[in-house]
Amino acid sequence: MDLKGSPRKSPSPPAEPTGPFVRRVLEIIRSIPRGKVLTYGQVAALADAPRAARQVGRILYVYGAPVPWQRVVNHYGGLSTYKVGLGERQRSLLEGEGVVFGAGGTLDLKAYQWRPTLRQIRKLGLPEEAAFGLHTRLPFSSFRTKTIRSVSFPKPCRVRGRTSRGEDGGKRKRPYRRKKGSNGKERFR
Repeated sequence: MDLKGSPRKSPSPPAEPTGPFVRRVLEIIRSIPRGKVLTYGQVAALADAPRAARQVGRILYVYGAPVPWQRVVNHYGGLSTYKVGLGERQRSLLEGEGVVFGAGGTLDLKAYQWRPTLRQIRKLGLPEEAAFGLHTRLPFSSFRTKTIRSVSFPKPCRVRGRTSRGEDGGKRKRPYRRKKGSNGKERFR
């Protein structure tokens, strides 16, 4: 089995990366040393796009051959290859670099995660703030709180009666209930 091949069998990738984000991601992945890994989200954070982990995966799919694609794993330390045989290839490439996998097929990110120094970040031409993105994990709700919380939604209210199974303590919740106000008009509560 050839371990130096591309992570996919399809036509060759475009000759030249087509954009600054793509070039930055490929340069970051090329700079990961042997025996170290980064997650898709950490690569995106270093590339100054902390929510672009899926785009990093797509870039690896398209431009995987000339870069050490095996050094990028999911945020659990597992392998995220969906094609048949590529998980074994990625695992064997990483084991060849000295990475040891646990019983669940994941690696210990604390032991094998690459933490670039400020000198390495400057050499890559990245902002120094990018180093802090590696150590903080953005909660999914932070995006929602900025966009949705500004809109006022009706609060759920309790409705009398029991549910058939009683799994919620005998009380149902509805998203809203219409109620007539003191002026006789309907209002949401």
